[in-house]
Amino acid sequence: MADLPKLRRYADLRQSVDELLQQGRHIYSCDTVLLAELLLQLIARLDYFITVWQTQQYVMARTQPIRIGTEPTLIYRNSLPYPITLEVFNLDPAQTVFIGQEGVTVSGGVPVFPESGRRVTVEPGKSLYGIVEAGEVDVRIMSTVPSLLG
Repeated sequence: MADLPKLRRYADLRQSVDELLQQGRHIYSCDTVLLAELLLQLIARLDYFITVWQTQQYVMARTQPIRIGTEPTLIYRNSLPYPITLEVFNLDPAQTVFIGQEGVTVSGGVPVFPESGRRVTVEPGKSLYGIVEAGEVDVRIMSTVPSLLG
């Protein structure tokens, strides 16, 4: 685990301080040693939580299908200050969905083939739209970052 080296350093420092105190030796900068202990413990905990966050991100999915028609239909609007990567899934067994920015067309959109998905990044302040040639198709979206889907 990524936090073990930091925990070992903390344990070594703590052991050294305890040995000095048992020997009756005076530690001139006891406050500095305690501050160092506290900082090492904080670094170890932060490292642990970062590792957990990176390896156990939540998967958020829109549970209701988004119905895409022959006019550009909003799939996702990114109101966050950073890019968001989404997976767009076409649930239709026969028809291709075309995705892109506002005003997307069948000829200019990126295809999401029947019963497949496509990964797409939506920049801050931008939106993702979909369109089909005829009829209507259901899509779903998924992201691996917590609480991004409204």
